[in-house]
Amino acid sequence: MRVPMLLAGLSLVLAPMAAHAQAAPNEPAFSASEVRKHVEFLADDALGGRYTLSKGYLTAAVYVAEHFAALGLVQARTDAGWFQIAKLPITAGDPPRQRIYKAPNVIGVLPGSDPVLRNEYVVLSAHLDHVGTDPLRAGDKIYNGAMDNASGVATMLETARAFAGSRQRPKRSILFVALAGEESGLLGSNYLARNPVVGKGRVVADINLDMPILLYDFQDVIAFGGEHSTLGEVTARAGASMGVSVSPIRCPRRISSNAPTITASSRSVCRRSS
Repeated sequence: MRVPMLLAGLSLVLAPMAAHAQAAPNEPAFSASEVRKHVEFLADDALGGRYTLSKGYLTAAVYVAEHFAALGLVQARTDAGWFQIAKLPITAGDPPRQRIYKAPNVIGVLPGSDPVLRNEYVVLSAHLDHVGTDPLRAGDKIYNGAMDNASGVATMLETARAFAGSRQRPKRSILFVALAGEESGLLGSNYLARNPVVGKGRVVADINLDMPILLYDFQDVIAFGGEHSTLGEVTARAGASMGVSVSPIRCPRRISSNAPTITASSRSVCRRSS
């Protein structure tokens, strides 16, 4: 899959590794079948569209956490193991009213190899929730969210697997995050930005995946937020190494699921297919 390969390229540049042009045996190896497996699970009818306050969302969160554990990632400084219990102001009910609900962000850490740089974190994030179901809709009432954003979470999980199994670890630590409440107003990323989980460490960059379009050959990328830091240049270099170009932002006012992170840190980019 070329989508996770781009993320790998970005992270390799950001890490940084001693030699970016590594020998092939040391490069992370990716599997398209693994990405498909994750998408099929997360977008299955059984999860009911993964609305943040639903059982289906919790099932998805446990699925991500179990994969983090199986990969040998370590837990961040959260309040519940793999889960950061985010407090989300969501308007729901009949009549609608805003209340504070709780839903988990799912977080795993791949520690960096350098004893100093490992205290700097590169975040790879993707929102896990979707919009659930519509009981008034004729026919199929489930919004499965395969593109938005099971594909993004699947790519993030496969990137975690590839890096965890690589012979050469990045020097900086990588924080893998599946976010809650994006469809309700970017709530999970907002909570994470205001409640960091890296202790005395610091986040130096965030690469966010939101709805990668996998319906055509992956030839270009739109890097929302890249113009605010050197991440735009990093994206261009990583893409160029595999023949992927950077396309201009056609909707400059569009808000992505890592917008709160962009606000909190000037080094953030949201990767999206054009």
